Amino acid sequence: NGISQIRVGILFSTVSEPEQHEMIIHNLELSRFHSLNSIVDESYVLNLKEDFDKYDLCRRQGERINANLTRWEAIDGNSSPHFEDWSKYMQKPWSDMDKRLGRKSIDKPGAWGYLLSIKGIFKDALEKGHEAIAIFDDDFVFSKSFDHGLSKVIEILSDNWEVLYLGASQWLWDNVSISNLPYYVPDKNTNGSFSVIYKKSVFREIIRHIERMDAPFDAGPLREVVMGSASGRSFVAYPNLVIANLEKTGIRESRNQEEFAKRFGWDLSQFPSGFTTWSVKPTILR
Repeated sequence: NGISQIRVGILFSTVSEPEQHEMIIHNLELSRFHSLNSIVDESYVLNLKEDFDKYDLCRRQGERINANLTRWEAIDGNSSPHFEDWSKYMQKPWSDMDKRLGRKSIDKPGAWGYLLSIKGIFKDALEKGHEAIAIFDDDFVFSKSFDHGLSKVIEILSDNWEVLYLGASQWLWDNVSISNLPYYVPDKNTNGSFSVIYKKSVFREIIRHIERMDAPFDAGPLREVVMGSASGRSFVAYPNLVIANLEKTGIRESRNQEEFAKRFGWDLSQFPSGFTTWSVKPTILR
């Protein structure tokens, strides 16, 4: 807004001599600031009743970027009557997607409960009249420069988007076009719903797709919208601003963080070190 000059000060929090900390700034990137709170009306975090400790870690991350998070108690697919409903689904004839996969698409009761949980969030958002919401799984990790990265994406996209993945699990990169822009266009190999922002324009359509209960949320309802009505207005922040902690203690589906980070294009150096071992309780070293 008419600013032609700025002055940037860097303060070293140290007691050593200034000469030991000489540096050259080769590049200084500026962007108008856009906070998560200014983009969405509510940020939901899916969290099972018995996993409240995991939400505490989410809340602490939210405090770091001054984000207001809402804990949404997720539906446990192993509980009644949801487990029985999932069992009936497992006995149904195979769909085209099932045949391609060689198994039923929603092959775990947890994924069944996840669909129902997401549906509840979108219905809540509609009842509250929200214009945009963010939905996080409770294993998300914000990048160290989340605020700046988000500001860059929003400044460039402006209001021309409907679905924005803050992070994704990109299984194949063959048809993905990477440019100097801080995002890329998702394709049929873009998975992951652990950190996504949605505009009101897609709420009802996503609910309709969920109600079919025939595919996992990210590979089903979300992809249907992203590749359909929201095609051309769906984007993945890149480099990813949020990733998932895949090494979950005590969880059967725990996976190697570094191995999958390479596959998904996650630059772990841009995220807090040691996040795979975060705990709400102190660790006794000796």
